[in-house]
Amino acid sequence: MLLQYALLAALLLMFARATAQDSCFQQITDAHVLCIEEDAEKFYVGTYDRGLVEYNRVTLESTTYDSANSALDSYTIRALQMHNGMLYVSTDSSLYVLQNNELQLVNDSLSGELAIAQNGNLIVAANMMYYELSNNTIVYSKNLLDLVNFACDMCETTTDLVVAPDGDVWISHFSFYEFDVLQYDGIVWTLHDIRTTEGVLPIESWNPYNRLMWWSNTVFASAFSVYTYAENEGMWTHQGAELIVNHLGDTLKQAVTDMESYFDGSYWVGTYQGFETQDSKSEAGSIAYYDGSNWIFTQLPTDSAAAVVRLRVSTILNGALFVATTHGLYLADTKCLSFPTSVDEEEPSPGLTQRVNIYPNPTQGVVRFTAPITGTLEIWNTSGTRVAFVERGTWSSIDLSDLPKGVYVVHIRSAVESHQYKVVLQ
Repeated sequence: MLLQYALLAALLLMFARATAQDSCFQQITDAHVLCIEEDAEKFYVGTYDRGLVEYNRVTLESTTYDSANSALDSYTIRALQMHNGMLYVSTDSSLYVLQNNELQLVNDSLSGELAIAQNGNLIVAANMMYYELSNNTIVYSKNLLDLVNFACDMCETTTDLVVAPDGDVWISHFSFYEFDVLQYDGIVWTLHDIRTTEGVLPIESWNPYNRLMWWSNTVFASAFSVYTYAENEGMWTHQGAELIVNHLGDTLKQAVTDMESYFDGSYWVGTYQGFETQDSKSEAGSIAYYDGSNWIFTQLPTDSAAAVVRLRVSTILNGALFVATTHGLYLADTKCLSFPTSVDEEEPSPGLTQRVNIYPNPTQGVVRFTAPITGTLEIWNTSGTRVAFVERGTWSSIDLSDLPKGVYVVHIRSAVESHQYKVVLQ
């Protein structure tokens, strides 16, 4: 009888935790979401079949751009990227820019993953081509199949794109049971593949949920499996994704579908459990947080049988994590997700708070705040190195022009508040 009571208590505790965790998620839309981008006033959601949706981050009022009411040639938004104060939008066939609430065609034959190169150019990593654009004009291009056709004659999809702090561009390239990672240092291209003698990547993949992440001076590659590998001087070593598998008790269905690094040496992982068929639905996906030594896990809301597609740490909202899934977009309060060991020990945080905004972003050097902030200033690069520190001050603007071009996190904290922003220095 005591054992039965103990089991019942454990089940009730698990249910209470699940219910509390669900309250940490705010659902923004039920669309299949592929990508997210944000600026000081709005955030933008690219969907699989509903076009581009623009949200006012305060009121959540939305405006939809699709092929019925705008210049878009498709309802599928593949990638989004803020660049020079404008939103670039890639559909599955063309590249657009959003200016003055109007989508304008940039190129009707360019589409792909988007990023900003260290030299300030806009990168478009298409399925079989790599482009860099300056002022919407192609200044460099490379046929990716020239690199992989001897080892991967089926690799026809670019699935992710990362620009490392040292300027190297990393691209994941996929087709059925094929998976390559391409590296470009601005001069030389390197292929990482299971068949190459140098830069060997000892995995293949059978699903396009293949992602890349720069974390702790290392590039991580996941390939829709329990395997996640990290590259160090040309050698790829197996990493700890199996910890997630073991924790959730599923060694077959659990798959890593995205990774998102955080400036303080931690990162988030999104996962997928199972497949949805006519007869049954998959279980809800999960997100996991790794602080460098420990893992924290949580399921997506219990009414969602969704796969995590993308994760994005908000640079505007305190403690906010965008979780894009096949069944909708969630805004997760990560403070609320810092689970107590007992449901009675800690109440969830009261919610996400709007912070003072920063602009322009990207910037050529100087960024300004919409209101002065008092506190200790820290600036971190994406490899987790602190590059600037001022113990106390009041900040209306910050000059970053002495730093190399790249992505930085500006963190200002005091005893009563904390503000952090991801800033692109061009």
